[in-house]
Amino acid sequence: MKSTPAIQTNIPITIAGAGIAGMTAAIQLKKVGHNVVVFEQQSNVGGSRHGDYEGLENWIFDQSIPEFFTEHGFDYETLTTIPIHKFTVHSEYKKPFLVQSSRPFFQMIKRGPDEDCLDHQLYVQCKKEGIDFRLGEKAPKSIDVDSTGSKKAAAYIKGLNFETRLSNQVHLLLGKKFAPKGYTYLIIINGRATLATAFKKMKNNKTDPFENSIEYFRNRGFIIPERNSFGSRGSFSILDLKLFQRPFRIGEAGGFQDFLFGFG
Repeated sequence: MKSTPAIQTNIPITIAGAGIAGMTAAIQLKKVGHNVVVFEQQSNVGGSRHGDYEGLENWIFDQSIPEFFTEHGFDYETLTTIPIHKFTVHSEYKKPFLVQSSRPFFQMIKRGPDEDCLDHQLYVQCKKEGIDFRLGEKAPKSIDVDSTGSKKAAAYIKGLNFETRLSNQVHLLLGKKFAPKGYTYLIIINGRATLATAFKKMKNNKTDPFENSIEYFRNRGFIIPERNSFGSRGSFSILDLKLFQRPFRIGEAGGFQDFLFGFG
């Protein structure tokens, strides 16, 4: 990454939002000599997440996942990831089938503030580089980089986490009944499970896709407890040309999102 001559390295670059995009921008800028201040209104990094599982896809990169992280300034070897070589695909009217590959489809990670979560581990690497984080502090009105998440909701996610004795496994559930224009996933890793539905709201849809997904898996023998669910939202489209002027919008703040596993 080359330094931008128009920005003086002795003037701190301010970033709003300590999500993955914000921290990636911060560590890249720091490594080429800029001072960086990251403002995060949560009291800790990853505080808006719930320890839920997500997949880092191999499908969308030319290089491997470790190479991708290295290119963007992080040490992949310090991250807690689990390669997924197979998963089961379900739909309402067809028999489930297994998809598998010798190359991992994706690397499973946890999101949240705990030590084994991607958010916390990236934060630790940023701190070691000397990046200044202002946790629990709202960003000033004038910033250089906006990484504060979606500005509008193009899709929604609803899910829950629970403990289980089942072995490690991943399931993908498709269909309008379960996830209109989206997907439901059930991920079980080391005794912890995430069941979540990513979907678009549909007119005249009087049923709850997430409840339908819970019922589907319960009918197939999965024990899914009654728990408080979590929710989030995402945006899938580039917003406008404001991306290319200060403050620069990155990550979901700029509409950069994908339709694949993990909602991120």
